[in-house]
Amino acid sequence: MNLKANVLKQILKDRDISQRQFANLLEVAEEFLSRLFAGKVNLTIDMLLKISRALGIDPKSLLEFEELADFSRFLNEYTQKEMITISKSLTNLTDKLCVIPRDMANNFADDLKKAILKRRKNA
Repeated sequence: MNLKANVLKQILKDRDISQRQFANLLEVAEEFLSRLFAGKVNLTIDMLLKISRALGIDPKSLLEFEELADFSRFLNEYTQKEMITISKSLTNLTDKLCVIPRDMANNFADDLKKAILKRRKNA
């Protein structure tokens, strides 16, 4: 994905945040951030979300217009991975605790997936 580096640089300038401070905030090397601004590093969905959360902005505002469809696809994949992880964690937890029958855990995981998808659809 391509980052709108000029938009990000302006936000940092407006908030009086140096590149070094921002790199520290993101817990990345300043060199990595320089390469990201220069378009020499591909922007991952994880890094896009990390940047947008750190600044409290909509991640779509940092993407080139043609990248928005890709962002939607990546966000969908990211959310599905999170749901699979949650489902596996619940199953592992019930296996260890032996308190909730497996079918109840699976039903809960399914309900959780539906709720997340509904919430994304309404957002």
